[in-house]
Amino acid sequence: MDRAPFDKTLLLLVPLWLLCFGLAVQSAVVETGYPSLLLTRAAEPGGHPTVSGLVAGAGGSELLVGDRVLSVAGEDLAGRGHVALYGVFHAAEPGTRLPVRYERQGTVAEGSVPVRSYRMYWPRLPASLVFALAAALLTLRMPRSRMVRAFAQTFLATGIFLACAFGGGPFVTRLALFAHVGSVAIAIPLALRASLLFPDAMRPRSTLARFGPWAFLALAPFEASRFYEFPFPREIGVVGMTLGDLLFFGLLVGIASHAYRMADPVGRRQIKWVLLGIYLAVALPALTTALAATNLSSVPLVVVSMATLALIPISIVIAIARYNLFDIDDLINATASYTLIGIVLLAGVLSAVPQVATAIAARIGVEPGGAQLVLSLALVAMVFPAHRWLGPRVQSLIFPERKALAQGMGALIGELDACETPRQLAEVTGTRLTALLRPESCAIYAQDRGGFAPIFVRGHVVPPAFPAASPLVTVLQERGVPLSAEGHSRRRAVSDVSPFDRAALETLGVPVVVPVQVGDDLVGVICLGSKQSGDVYTAGDLALLGDLSAKLSRRLGSFDRSDVARETREMQAALRRYVPGALADEITQGRDLEEGQREVSVLFVDIRGYTRFAESRSAAEIFSTVNRYTRCVSEVVRKHGGSVVEFNGDGMMAVFGAPSALAAKERAAVEAGREILSSVAALPVEDEARLEVGVGIATGEAYVGNIQAADRSIWSAIGNTTNLAARLQEMTRELGAAMVIDALTCERAGAAAAGFERHEAAVIRGRRRSQDVHALPAAAAA
Repeated sequence: MDRAPFDKTLLLLVPLWLLCFGLAVQSAVVETGYPSLLLTRAAEPGGHPTVSGLVAGAGGSELLVGDRVLSVAGEDLAGRGHVALYGVFHAAEPGTRLPVRYERQGTVAEGSVPVRSYRMYWPRLPASLVFALAAALLTLRMPRSRMVRAFAQTFLATGIFLACAFGGGPFVTRLALFAHVGSVAIAIPLALRASLLFPDAMRPRSTLARFGPWAFLALAPFEASRFYEFPFPREIGVVGMTLGDLLFFGLLVGIASHAYRMADPVGRRQIKWVLLGIYLAVALPALTTALAATNLSSVPLVVVSMATLALIPISIVIAIARYNLFDIDDLINATASYTLIGIVLLAGVLSAVPQVATAIAARIGVEPGGAQLVLSLALVAMVFPAHRWLGPRVQSLIFPERKALAQGMGALIGELDACETPRQLAEVTGTRLTALLRPESCAIYAQDRGGFAPIFVRGHVVPPAFPAASPLVTVLQERGVPLSAEGHSRRRAVSDVSPFDRAALETLGVPVVVPVQVGDDLVGVICLGSKQSGDVYTAGDLALLGDLSAKLSRRLGSFDRSDVARETREMQAALRRYVPGALADEITQGRDLEEGQREVSVLFVDIRGYTRFAESRSAAEIFSTVNRYTRCVSEVVRKHGGSVVEFNGDGMMAVFGAPSALAAKERAAVEAGREILSSVAALPVEDEARLEVGVGIATGEAYVGNIQAADRSIWSAIGNTTNLAARLQEMTRELGAAMVIDALTCERAGAAAAGFERHEAAVIRGRRRSQDVHALPAAAAA
């Protein structure tokens, strides 16, 4: 992705936040005086302001709402407003009282008002710090992402707003006024812009979407008027900001709704994280704001409650960097359930409990207050039992698919009791898991004399065998629980294994590995590929798979060990005919091949419409055509210095740069792909039909060497690069292209990549992040 264009904005916001935060900390540490009343400037020029609110409460001040304040601590307030109070109260000692002259109903009187301490506003500072840390974390993690830059700018602007310190001298007050109005003015358009880029760094396509958010800068005068009565009266500022806020939140809802409809399952999970964070962050401030609207003595509660705004950057960081940290669907379900229970509980405490407590107290002769306390505690004690009852019902309404999956896994566990042989266990488990979770591949391994070999395979994969000494086997045996290569479990599942094991899992597209143990012995492994839907394996999925693993362990433990070993060998023998052998003899030429990580270019080719082609032809015709296709593709690959690794029906995999080094492997791979397209198209086929193929090429690190399959040792290249090349070949159909290559291959191929069209931020199935790809249109190839 290209570099975000607002670097200068960050350079301005970072020092401004540091300055505001430092002054706010100083004002909180060194106890500073703060006003205890809210004034409204007089409508007539030179008039005295009136009291519009008492922050300290009616009992702490001798003033009443509507009183005209003539002076405070001897300072005349003629023609001045609320801002004038900051300097006066800052010079006073918190906890003391300042003399005040005021006019009430035409009578001038003298009294005093209390001096508050700025320390009451300290909860805003941790929230401000969280916003700044979130901005730093995202920027360091994804420095070139436009989306991340937009969120970082939004976080810093919000952090400045939360760090505004009005409890200082004239300089601090002026800085706070500027920072408050300025941060609010730019935070709104920055937030809109970030939402337009979220998720997956989607770019605003229209000019209106790119520059429209900055129209909200016009809210700055209204924000200034709402708090500081400049340049408009406070009433106009309140109305203007209210309308602006409604429009802002309406646009956010619209943008989020559109993004949710357009996003893939991972993007939807990210959006859910953000929406949940906003709900939890705003709920308490909204409640306290509603209370303060009728009672200004509750204003300190509003300020304190704003600390929950820190949940917004936390949720966004999780959405971008660790969207699978927890199961967001379960969190939303629990939040909805507890919200409903909380509403009922609050209604009961405020309405029914006082009446019931009064009736009970009168009957048994106790104090109503004590009875009310007991009843309230009894209601609170019912929260968790109520959630256990209500939670599943709420989940069935908002996430019915989760309930269906849980029921399906429960039924599968029940079916295992009816399996009379290990073969039935494997077949039932693999078949039902494939139907329930719809993984792209499913491979079940069983213990063999030399390690673990596959006994059940679904999907277009060639699962390698794992030796008993494999680090992956050791990790599975030590952990004994399902391991996920996605989200929070990525390091635990992948980092502890060898390069070969990691490459094998990447090639198989296996994000989840489920061990099956009998006692302390690992006897089986279930490898599940990425879901065809593009969704991730959640913590709830892993928990269900853990229950299945425990059930399989118990069932296998009930069989005779010799019967299990015999049936395992039979299943492995039956599977061998489906595992094709590599053309190793044409590659190795009798030489020992070096195994390990190496940068290679991997090419995949596949016949388009092969199933339809084969339906109307005899076996002899199909065999003859595939033979000519195989010979043609093999000759082209060898001609350009590549090595054919595998033919699998109508598909072929080749490697450039191994086993022998190839200086211009990327160019050679692309030139070979072009010649394959033209050569296959020219092959003679019965009925004057014409074969069409799709080609995918990717360059990167792969593990190359001899790999043990079900019944033989094959030479191959496995890993993330192999997986990417296969995905790019699949993308040729989506893009209407003859060949699709990754950005690195295109860059290094030079003139060989002429005519390829760039597709920015393309979504590749089975991969979490979009990336640029280059496609050769089918028309251009023809």
